Amino acid sequence: MKRKMYAQESLYPESCQECESLIESFNEKLDHALGENRLPAFTPRAVIVPHAGMLYSGFTANFTYRLLQEKSEGKKRIIVIGPSQHKRFSGISGSFYKSYKTPCGKLKIDIAYLEMLKNACGIGFEKKAHKEESTEVQMPFIKHYLGDLKVVELVYGDVMQGELEKVIETSLRDSENIVVICTDLGNLEEQKELGIIDATYLNALTMLENDRLHSGCNASGLMAIKALIAISKKQGLKPQILNYQTSSINTGEKVRVEGHLSVAMY
Repeated sequence: MKRKMYAQESLYPESCQECESLIESFNEKLDHALGENRLPAFTPRAVIVPHAGMLYSGFTANFTYRLLQEKSEGKKRIIVIGPSQHKRFSGISGSFYKSYKTPCGKLKIDIAYLEMLKNACGIGFEKKAHKEESTEVQMPFIKHYLGDLKVVELVYGDVMQGELEKVIETSLRDSENIVVICTDLGNLEEQKELGIIDATYLNALTMLENDRLHSGCNASGLMAIKALIAISKKQGLKPQILNYQTSSINTGEKVRVEGHLSVAMY
C-alpha cells in the first residue's frame, strides 16, 4: 500500500517534468548566487526546511537538499518530521506504508525502522494524519536528490516536547540517518502584531537557546524546532543557517508575506 499524494498542484506540480524544471530553475539561481564559492563542507546530521509550496519556499528547501545529496554517502534513510496542520490527534504517527508516491516515482518506506521507533518511542499510526502537506512537499526534493534512501514520515499532533526529543535523539544515534524538521515561520504581519520578527528564530537557532522562543512565536513546527535545539545542545551539534528568504522574493506578493528558513545541525 502506498502513501498517496494529496498536495499535488496546490504545493507542487503533479507532473515529474514540471517538478524537475522547477528544481533546475532553483539550481540555476543557486549557482549564480554561489559564483565561485562551493556549498558548505560539513555533513549535516539534521536540517530544518520550510514546507510552503515550491513556488514560495522551494529555493530555500532546494539549497538544503542539494547539500544533503553531496553529503549522503553512508546514509540509508531520511526521517521527515512535520506538524499535523489539519488532523487533530495526540502523539506521533508513523507512515506505516510500503512506499511513498511522488510525481517522479515512489520512495521506499523503512517499515523496519518505523517498528523500532514504535517500540522505542511509542509512535503510533493515525491514518488521516498522513494527508499532511508539511511532510509531503519534501518528497519531490527527496526523490530527486536522495531517491536511493528509504524514508520515514513522522507527523505529530498534540505532544510534549520531550516526546519529540526522544524520537530525534533516537534517530540521531544512528549515523546512517538524516533528520529533517519541517516548519514555516508564520505570517510576518501577524508576527509584528505579536512583537515577533523572524530574527527571533534565527537567533534562537544560532545560539541554541530555546529561551529566546517566547510565547508569541507561532512557527508551524515550533515544538520540533525546540526539540531539535535541545537535542543539538545535548549532543554538541553546531548550527549553521543555510538560507533565509521571504515568500515575496519569489512571488512579488506584498500583503501576506511569510519567512522561510533552512538550517543545518552538524
